[in-house]
Amino acid sequence: MKRPMRQKAREITDRAVLCAMLDGMDTLFLGIHDEPAPYVVPLNFGYAYGENLTFYFHCAQEGYKLELLAANPYVCVTAAQFISYAGGSVKGHLHDFRSVIARGVASRIDPESTEFERAHRLLLAHNHRQLMPGDAEAARHIQLWRIVCRPENVTAKAEIPPRCVQEVPFAPARGDGVPLDFWNEGRRRMQAIKPDSILLTEGSNLNSLLTDFDACYFFDWHEKLYAAFGGTGSPYSEAGHEPLRELREVDEKMRRERPAGALLLRDIDNHDTVTDWPKRAELVAGHDGMELIEVINYLIDGIPMVYCGNELADTGKLSMFANRFHMGR
Repeated sequence: MKRPMRQKAREITDRAVLCAMLDGMDTLFLGIHDEPAPYVVPLNFGYAYGENLTFYFHCAQEGYKLELLAANPYVCVTAAQFISYAGGSVKGHLHDFRSVIARGVASRIDPESTEFERAHRLLLAHNHRQLMPGDAEAARHIQLWRIVCRPENVTAKAEIPPRCVQEVPFAPARGDGVPLDFWNEGRRRMQAIKPDSILLTEGSNLNSLLTDFDACYFFDWHEKLYAAFGGTGSPYSEAGHEPLRELREVDEKMRRERPAGALLLRDIDNHDTVTDWPKRAELVAGHDGMELIEVINYLIDGIPMVYCGNELADTGKLSMFANRFHMGR
């Protein structure tokens, strides 16, 4: 069953955008059931998205993955791309990625069928190859397989989500042309005028602290804090997790790893677009719980953050990018 994506703002639901993302990916990672752990194989691939998303791959006439697929044809596949904007950024991000994950059922294609020829052509086309003399005969010595994935079992995601097909290609690796040394110099000049000013990075890269920035986000803090007060929808709320213990552990880990004197942002939840969780923290924790959360965030070292109605115990799903006449989705 498809689970709701935690970071909903990064989800790609437009089929044309998803296909454009796949067009730029050259490797499919096929996860097959095995014991004691899944068996993952990198493959080149082709695909078609009609009623279902169908991936095609080729292989030899025998091999370990064929033995596993014969035992259990239910699989999970992943394709992805990544780019680093080291030394720069795009829209405040130091990197970007595209990923598609799908669950489906694998089955061999009849070599005498028209689908076999079509799948072969799709494989060649996706790998920027044309059908050459002798390719059809060579294909008779391999197996072609299909993986059929129903749309409800397909998810896609991006760090900076493309809004249309034209935005799918990554921005240039030079980023926005604003290298980190710009922030380094900016921080130096700001603090020369106002020594107690701080520069906050919208990320959690500890390597840039006390050189380019003074503080960073602490995403795991509000995730585990929410779970500790009974919230559902966070991965840390699931069975097998101990939110209170994990909250303390992640805080101790960040204390050890961050540079001495660097600050962490202590927020309560995430309203960047629309609250990720089924219920806001105010509903989950209640009045007394919210007071306790605020006491914790204000007494522990770092920067306590109150925003988007936290101070009023607002229970609406607000968006900091919307306005009072259009409060998000």
